[in-house]
Amino acid sequence: MSFHCYEHWNDGIPMFDAVKNVKETYPDKNLIFTEECNEAYNLERLNREYPTLAERYGRSMTNYFNNGTVAWSGWNILLDQIAGTKHVGNLCFSPVHGNTQTGELTFTNS
Repeated sequence: MSFHCYEHWNDGIPMFDAVKNVKETYPDKNLIFTEECNEAYNLERLNREYPTLAERYGRSMTNYFNNGTVAWSGWNILLDQIAGTKHVGNLCFSPVHGNTQTGELTFTNS
């Protein structure tokens, strides 16, 4: 079973126990984390975020693995300089941002 993690509807409180409850209820099922984005895109905040994007991903991965998840994947690896999927204006950080006009790559700390 795969799941996404977006906690905005829950006051930003991670739901690690919910994953644990699902694993305990269905111990024969593998839980696969398939989507997470840590922060809305704002390049000016890239090097000033505390905790960092990398720390947020690490916390997420550690807690989900400790609660029964067997595989983890982020939402994206590379986004363009606008940082979104265009169809919904969902502008997010990714590990790498590529400027389609200049060819420049920006690596985030995630």
